[in-house]
Amino acid sequence: SGRALALWRLTRQICDNGTGTTRRRDSPSMKKRTLRAKKDAPSRAEKVHSALPEMLEDLPLTISSKISMTDDELVQLSVRDLNRQLKASGLTRSEIVKMKQRRRTLKNRGYAASCRNKRLEQKDDLEGERAIVIQEISRLQEENKALEGEVDDLRSKYSTLLEYARKNGVPLPGDLSTNF
Repeated sequence: SGRALALWRLTRQICDNGTGTTRRRDSPSMKKRTLRAKKDAPSRAEKVHSALPEMLEDLPLTISSKISMTDDELVQLSVRDLNRQLKASGLTRSEIVKMKQRRRTLKNRGYAASCRNKRLEQKDDLEGERAIVIQEISRLQEENKALEGEVDDLRSKYSTLLEYARKNGVPLPGDLSTNF
């Protein structure tokens, strides 16, 4: 991710000279290295960006000699316990950053999988609700057609009665003498 890449780059620029040892920020060689880093930034960024996924994939192999931890253990550890184990393991600062990046990547994968599962469950629930609503609509449409048939039948009977009353001179109240 962009955040992890930026953190990794920043850590490399501040703390690491490529051998795993840290330099003080105020040393003269740091100023020269910073100027060189700024000058070479685009090419170095491209190299880091292209190499980062490989480092994450190879991470357990490169660091396994110093610390033995599965991906599941890495994800399950609390931040405090992880920091304690990483400091005690003798890993360099850049290796610690790689482990933390690996942990974040794995956690993000877990969150994404959880989100996918939740979305699929919601989709299934909504499809079930949709099927129920469609059945209800069909039932109501059939009921509506039946009621329309009854209304048409009653209108026909009413019209027949009005016609009979007119032909036979049966007086009707004013409100019943009009047709629907």
